[in-house]
Amino acid sequence: MRQFLLGLALALCTGATAMSAEPPTPKGHESELWGTYKLVSTTFKLMDTGEEETWTNDAGYITYTREGRMFVIIIRDPRPHPKSIAATTDAERVELTKTANAYSGPYTFDGKDIVHHIDIASNGVWNDTVQVRHARMEGDKVILSVDPTGRPTDGRLSTTTLIWQKVK
Repeated sequence: MRQFLLGLALALCTGATAMSAEPPTPKGHESELWGTYKLVSTTFKLMDTGEEETWTNDAGYITYTREGRMFVIIIRDPRPHPKSIAATTDAERVELTKTANAYSGPYTFDGKDIVHHIDIASNGVWNDTVQVRHARMEGDKVILSVDPTGRPTDGRLSTTTLIWQKVK
């Protein structure tokens, strides 16, 4: 038994050493982004009126890894709160789907634009697409803006700006 435990400990230590190898060298400015950020606010500027709406009740996180992969999830508020999974109505399922967005894929950052190469998304339309985010770093915040596109709630054409604060 002692030999088994010593062998197991040696195998685990060897595996840990192999896993702690240096991460790949960034190709551009990616090291400026590495980490996880929490969504602070989303601002929509409507193209037809110039009106701005800022939402602060949404929740979300975005992570940029050293390996060049990103993950994001955004949950919009208000959102239904079904009593249980079994009791969820079809209308609630529709609203739950409409108020959640998640995707992942490799990314590149040239110091100005972050390009998300989406390989999986909660909105299947985004699979195998490229999403460009104009980026600005301000201290522990990254501010991402998107060229005009349809707003998730009503489809009105707007520019979107998301402020993310690094999680410490």
